[in-house]
Amino acid sequence: MNENIKVNDGKGLFDNEGLCDTIKQDLNSLIKLAMNGQYILACSLVASIAVRLENLKKGIKSDSDSQ
Repeated sequence: MNENIKVNDGKGLFDNEGLCDTIKQDLNSLIKLAMNGQYILACSLVASIAVRLENLKKGIKSDSDSQ
């Protein structure tokens, strides 16, 4: 399996490491939003994280299928 796959998260093309870093940042922001009572923004961010994770999963799956 290629160690550095490319994934399109809908906002741009990321390698797997870059997308994972973005997801980590989103999770940190999610905690801050929830602590500040900004639940609508937190829910929106959860949806964005879910899409990024699904695209990362698809990218990994399609990369392993090509082996």
